[in-house]
Formats: sequence, structure tokens, C-alpha cells
Amino acid sequence: MEGSKVTMILTAYTSIPAVVAIRATIMRKDLRAIAPSPMDNAGAALGTVPRAA
Repeated sequence: MEGSKVTMILTAYTSIPAVVAIRATIMRKDLRAIAPSPMDNAGAALGTVPRAA
């Protein structure tokens, strides 16, 4: 009984950080995939906010 508790605790301590790391990597990849609009790029290059036409 004691051995199985230790096994469950060790499994949790190793699997939970692994899941968190994998999810963080997926989220970073998703954020990099969002492309800015052309107007955002123009405003950032000039240091101004483009006005509506």
C-alpha cells in the first residue's frame, strides 16, 4: 500500500510539469502564428497610429 502511494506521487510530480511545459510550448507557437495586419506594420514602422480613411 505504501509503495503504491509513493508511485502515484512520483508519477504526479513528473507528469504535471511535463504537461504544463507542453501546453506552454503550444501556446507560444499559437501566438507566433497570429500575423499582424498590414496597417499595424505601417504604424509600427512610422511610430504613429494610422488614421482611418
